[in-house]
Amino acid sequence: MRHIQRISLFLALLAASVTAGCASARMVSVQPGAGGTIGIGGGFLQRDDARANANAMMATNCGNKSPRIVSEGEVVVGQTSSGSSQTSGQSTTNAAGVRVGNVGVGQRRTDSQSQTVSNLTTRDITEWRIDYVCE
Repeated sequence: MRHIQRISLFLALLAASVTAGCASARMVSVQPGAGGTIGIGGGFLQRDDARANANAMMATNCGNKSPRIVSEGEVVVGQTSSGSSQTSGQSTTNAAGVRVGNVGVGQRRTDSQSQTVSNLTTRDITEWRIDYVCE
């Protein structure tokens, strides 16, 4: 019987996720009938839709009990980095020589310099998290 309850809960949560459209709410962790954590992503434009989806997920998990939000807030869930580098250089050739009769004696010298500038930017990836219990 407990296995059937878990399957029913999974299907209900899946259906709630599909009906949200572009909004993104996902079950981060769940204790069937006791509470859990929901993550909301998708930016501020879809926040209302995602919040409605999260409320439906909480209600489905709690069944006859009422969900009570214990805490909510922004959480860092990863990082992304991007970078670029630019190299510039210059080369100088100097030649000097002496001619003695039909014979040329000389030196050739090449000096090279290069400079590389790198830029790396790292930013946090965040989502809104809701921790709740069923009462």
